[in-house]
Amino acid sequence: MSQKDLKRPPKALRKGKWKNDVNTQKYQESLYVLKQKEGKWFLGKCLDEYLDKRIKRYLDGRGNEWTATYPVLKVERVVKNGNLRELILEYMEKYGWENVRGNPWTSLHMEGPPRDLKKE
Repeated sequence: MSQKDLKRPPKALRKGKWKNDVNTQKYQESLYVLKQKEGKWFLGKCLDEYLDKRIKRYLDGRGNEWTATYPVLKVERVVKNGNLRELILEYMEKYGWENVRGNPWTSLHMEGPPRDLKKE
């Protein structure tokens, strides 16, 4: 694969434009679920060709504030082309919003559950 093939896709493609104008096969995304110490979880997404590097960065302790505070133990699961927001909310319902982070909820100290979380 050439260096040109490894470049990031155009910004318009990442924002959902040009869907029929470019070969989107090489720009598929994966969601990843990282299990952390103290029963914490971090969920994210990235392009498939960067998945190994991204996960290695978290395992090496070079992630964000959440993953630095609660080190990653293992990769729990990888999902192809899923909905990150829905998956994060699913994990928040199952494990508690205090124990799960991922975009757009990345703050180490959230004051309360996300509005999108189902009320019980």
